Amino acid sequence: MSKLHQEEKDNILLFVAAWLVYMLTSVTKSNYTASVAYIVSRGLFTKAESGAVAAAFYIFYGIGQMFGGRMVDRYSPYGLMTLGVASALVTNLVLCFTTYYPVVIVVWSLSGIMQFGLWPGVCRIMATDVFPEFRQKANLYLQYAIPVSQLVSYLAAMFILENFGWSAMFGLSTGLMVALLVLWLCVQKRRPTEATDIGRISKKAPEAKSPKGFLPLLLSSGMLLLAITAFGTTVLTIGASVWIPTMLMESYSVSSAWASLQSVFLILVQMVGLAGIYHFAKRVKNPALAMMALFIVSLVPLFVLRFIGTIPLFVAVAMLAFMMMLIKISNYFDVQVTLYFARYGYSGTFAGLKNALSSLGVVAASGGFGILAEKFGWGAITLSWLIIGFVLIMCCIQPILQWKKYFGAAEVNK
Repeated sequence: MSKLHQEEKDNILLFVAAWLVYMLTSVTKSNYTASVAYIVSRGLFTKAESGAVAAAFYIFYGIGQMFGGRMVDRYSPYGLMTLGVASALVTNLVLCFTTYYPVVIVVWSLSGIMQFGLWPGVCRIMATDVFPEFRQKANLYLQYAIPVSQLVSYLAAMFILENFGWSAMFGLSTGLMVALLVLWLCVQKRRPTEATDIGRISKKAPEAKSPKGFLPLLLSSGMLLLAITAFGTTVLTIGASVWIPTMLMESYSVSSAWASLQSVFLILVQMVGLAGIYHFAKRVKNPALAMMALFIVSLVPLFVLRFIGTIPLFVAVAMLAFMMMLIKISNYFDVQVTLYFARYGYSGTFAGLKNALSSLGVVAASGGFGILAEKFGWGAITLSWLIIGFVLIMCCIQPILQWKKYFGAAEVNK
């Protein structure tokens, strides 16, 4: 076996392990979400308490992303990702043995902040340690991590909760984290070093200097506005995921089981949509322009959804699926933008910033839309979705105009 061929195999294995880190730690987050209905129905927590636990996780998770991104750019992402997996193992193990609310909310908050290096670390590895010719496909596969984690969690919840209870969901997470930690420690030995071709590339200094630092780069290039789209797209997708079952039940008098089945259908549609855009996406030279085009098209389903309850049920479901698919595809190009920041040495920092804004989007969508629905009805939610669609388009204008100046010469793919 040639040395180059072995390096390629090791590089693919490295990405697979990083993908598993992100996907399986996302399973631990989704396991709590999938258990909320059971927790409330059994009287373990009130609705407000269960919502507060979820909100606390994402608030502290978002705070962690703000400094975690910069740390993975300054130090090795591998050690910080190991810390994140190990902390997820410990916190999930603790929650196997308690349902006492004060302990749960504190431990779950700690779990959120201790995962500060996971997503920025994955993005840093993608931008600097994965072979350039693999990055397009690696980004595509990365987009499947969240849908797969959601499917794993909801399928596990269907079997585990009724048979073994809520604590068993954290037991599942603990077992996954033990296996993942062993795998990640073993695979790290194969990461690029100065002795490998990709290692020499990834260890070199950034090829361009930012104008006086990260914040001036964000402001002058318009990338701060593009980072804000992470908040908006998360509000749309999480808001839809959380409230679609209830919205369909009340608007069309369908059963809760049928409404929940539509949530699974929407996840599958996103995965199919991603598979269909790969050959087109690798030809895109300006990801910000591609994102804007997707946001413009998304106005169609967002407008049609203004009439939910009066349009036929199959039209409502089709428009929801179309909207979710477009937003998921935009996330692909969003990660592409992150990879371009490697030329300035800020790929992890930018990833952390966007993930922090996404976390705030989770909190806003989970709580904010509930208040809107109670006070003004579902029409207020669909109107807010349409307004967000227009804001997303506006956020892309400056990044598109400045793209060539700041990133046009960068090559992240082959």
